[in-house]
Parts: sequence; C-alpha cells; structure tokens
Amino acid sequence: MPSIHYFQNGDGGESRPFRFQSILFGAIFGVAVAFLLLALCAYLMLICAMSPDRAGMISKIVLFIGAFAAGIFAGRGNKSGGWLIGLLTGLLYVLILLSVGVLESEVNILSFSAIPVIITCCIVGLIGGIFGINLKK
Repeated sequence: MPSIHYFQNGDGGESRPFRFQSILFGAIFGVAVAFLLLALCAYLMLICAMSPDRAGMISKIVLFIGAFAAGIFAGRGNKSGGWLIGLLTGLLYVLILLSVGVLESEVNILSFSAIPVIITCCIVGLIGGIFGINLKK
C-alpha cells in the first residue's frame, strides 16, 4: 500500500498535506505579475500602434506567464510536492482571474472556450511549481 507523503511545516509541529499560505500568496503574486505585464503591453501597443488583432494572443501569453510566476513563487516556499502546489496555485490563479472577469464583464466568460485556457494555466502553474521547488533560496 503506498504511503501518503506530507509536507513538513518547518516548525517541528504536525505535518500538513500542503501549505495553503504559499498557494494563496503565489496566486496573488501571479495576478500581480499578469496585471503589470498587461499594463506594460497595453502601453506598448499604444505607443507602437500595434494591431488590436494581436491583443488576444498577447493577453493569453501574459496569462500563462502569470501562472508560471505564481507556480514558481508558491513552490519556493516548500521542499517537496512542487507539482501539486503548482497545480493548485494555477487553479486558484485562474479562479481569481475568472471571478474578477465575471465582476467586470457583462458577457458570459464562463463558457466552453475558457476550458482550454483554464487547463493550460493549471499545467503551466504545475510546471512553475516544479521549477520553484528546485530553485535555490
């Protein structure tokens, strides 16, 4: 029977399956990174007179960079289980962005076309969590 691996919380107390605090802060960090990159891209599009057709592609790339940054940030605070922490961070990151989008938009953004983006953000967050665990502090 396989044993269940728990992460140590670092202070010698009871162990927990994961550190929710690092997942929450990682997702918030990812949202901040995405917001700053989107603001920078909007400014560059304004200055360079870039075609608005590219805005969708650029926003998805920025969305994925934010998920990757969220996974790395969350993974750095743990010693193992980066894939799980990154996956949960990517999921929380997407849920935060979707909730903000639902509040700001009159259009239904919770459609089947959002499912590939949600899955991709979770996978990118998972990869970021793996990278974050392996980074030296």
